[in-house]
Amino acid sequence: MLKTLYAVYYKVIMKKILKIVRSKKFKLIKDLYEEDFPEEERLDSKLLAKKIKSKKYNLFLIKRKKELMGYIIVYHDDKFALFDYFAIVKKYRDLGYGTHVVKSLAFEFDYMLFEVEKDDNIEGSTKHRRQNFYKRLGCAKIDCGYKLPTQDGSVDMDLMILTNKTSRDRE
Repeated sequence: MLKTLYAVYYKVIMKKILKIVRSKKFKLIKDLYEEDFPEEERLDSKLLAKKIKSKKYNLFLIKRKKELMGYIIVYHDDKFALFDYFAIVKKYRDLGYGTHVVKSLAFEFDYMLFEVEKDDNIEGSTKHRRQNFYKRLGCAKIDCGYKLPTQDGSVDMDLMILTNKTSRDRE
């Protein structure tokens, strides 16, 4: 009961801070996407735009008022979501918005999977910060030798999972 109340309270607060809206318009974030992710991790923009138009692949825009603050490109079904690409606009990073977004969406899915660059253990590096971000959220690494499929082969990545604590059928 308390967890349900917390979920409702969090969603109400979240809606006042940020809006997470679906969009089919990849062109709205194309430049940011190309800036936010290394070339070897990106899908071809035309292919990604085509996937976003499918039913299971979605682009979520993160907005405050009318200003774009970030985006998520996610594959999902009723139980889980695979976050292919998740980014907050540079000027809004390290202000807690990414945490708010993930915590809000955690109530929507039983399982959330994140593709995360392997940690280079260099304090302050982007890879190290990303790993720490997901660890702080309570994500656990899945030790499976995950490789992100790319146009030119694959890139070694960590696959991390966040389980909805209220899910009754966790395995």
